[in-house]
Amino acid sequence: TCMETIKYLLMWIMDYDNSILWCSGLARTSKSSLVSSLHNFLCLDMSHCSHLAAFIHYDRTLYQDSSGLITSIAYSLVMFD
Repeated sequence: TCMETIKYLLMWIMDYDNSILWCSGLARTSKSSLVSSLHNFLCLDMSHCSHLAAFIHYDRTLYQDSSGLITSIAYSLVMFD
């Protein structure tokens, strides 16, 4: 279920040995919704605010070229306070 997955992700956040979460899967399997829910939860719980550096959503209808992905990630990390 979604709550079980969010609990798993929260455990991942507390494990400082893992620094990147790469969420991949088939289209329309709620990856963005799940990570967005996690993002919202972390933003509400300010004790975890330093654990989230970037949330990136790729929209195929807006962007046909994924070559800017690394640049976007780097920019998000630089802008992170």
